[in-house]
Amino acid sequence: MSSYNSAPRSCIKGMSGVARCNAGSFLFWTAYYILGSTMPRRKEQLHQIGRPYHISNRAVEGREIFGSKEDCARFLFQMYAANTGSPAPNMHRADILETVRKLFEGEDIGKDLIRVEHPPLVEFFSFALVRDRYHLGIVPTIKEGISRYMQKLNLGFAKYYNLKHGRRGSLFETRFQASSVRTPQHLKSLAHHINIKSILDLYQPDWQTKGLNDHDDAVRFLHEYPYSSFPDIFRDRGSVFIPLSARNELRKFIKIKGEKKEIVEIANEYILRQDSIDIR
Repeated sequence: MSSYNSAPRSCIKGMSGVARCNAGSFLFWTAYYILGSTMPRRKEQLHQIGRPYHISNRAVEGREIFGSKEDCARFLFQMYAANTGSPAPNMHRADILETVRKLFEGEDIGKDLIRVEHPPLVEFFSFALVRDRYHLGIVPTIKEGISRYMQKLNLGFAKYYNLKHGRRGSLFETRFQASSVRTPQHLKSLAHHINIKSILDLYQPDWQTKGLNDHDDAVRFLHEYPYSSFPDIFRDRGSVFIPLSARNELRKFIKIKGEKKEIVEIANEYILRQDSIDIR
C-alpha cells in the first residue's frame, strides 16, 4: 500500500458540479484506508483526509425538521452549497423544489444561486433525511474538511429553519456525531443502515418488532423516497450529491441491486439482530 504522500491524484466530478483533481476520491481512499486496514491511533487524527465517516445529528426535542418537501429540499440545497461556498443573497427568490429537482437529475443550477468560495470540503457516498435527523456518509477532501463543512451545513440550515418557523436557539442536539469506517463489512453495514434501515424506519416505525406489513409497498417506498441516496446507489438516479466514482465503488462492497428479495433479506437480518450491527 502506498503512503499518503505518494497517493495518486485523481480527477472526479463531485458536488461542485465540475471536474476536479484531488487525492481524496472515494475510489482511491476506500482501498487505501479500509482495505489497507489503517486506523486512527489518536483522537486528534479524527477526520483524516480521505477516510470515510458516518456523520449523524438529531433535532432538539424530537422536532420533525424534515416534515415538508420544502424543508427537505432546503437542507439538500444547503448540503450542496456548503461544500463549495454559501447560498447566494437572492436564493430566497428561487423555486427550491425546482432547484433540487435539477440537482437530483445531475443538472448545473448555475452560479446565480451559489457563491463559490473554496474547493470542495467533503465528498459524499450516502445520505438520508428522516423526520428529526440526518445521516451522512462523508469523505473529507481537505484538512478539517468535515468540521468546516458541518458547521456551515448546520448553521445555514438552522438559520433558514428558525426564520421560517419563527423560533430561536439551537436546532440540533449536538455539533454532530462522527465515527470512522473501519472495514469493508463496516462500510457495507453503514450503507445498509443509511439507505435502507433508516428509510424503513420512516416508512413503518415499528417494522423491526412487527415485521414489514407490505413488502411490495416498502420496496416501492425505498425506490421512490427522494431524500436519500438509495435511488443513486441502488437505482439509476445520477444526482450531483453522489459522485460517479463513489457510486461505482460502493456498489462493489454492497453487491446488491436494491431488488425486493434483497431488501426483504436485509430487513429480516435487522429483525433477527434487533439492529445489533454496530454502525458507529
